[in-house]
Amino acid sequence: PSLLIPLSGTWGDEQRKNARILADAGGSTILEQSEATSDQLRRVILELLEDSERRQVMASGAFSVSHRDAVERLTDEVLKLAHERVR
Repeated sequence: PSLLIPLSGTWGDEQRKNARILADAGGSTILEQSEATSDQLRRVILELLEDSERRQVMASGAFSVSHRDAVERLTDEVLKLAHERVR
């Protein structure tokens, strides 16, 4: 489970789009940057901390859209790029 605060004004709005994918799967709560006051952030965090059932549902939602091999795939890409640079 996560709380995401997408950076507004990014090219293509990619942070909001990625956050929406996870939120739509039930794995995240989105707090808009314009609403991310310390009081609002505290409220959302405390709500999550106090609701273990919600956290379990969110964990399942996040897992449903995760890529289990993400670390391996990212490592492979980094090594490929490094190898190309050495040539």
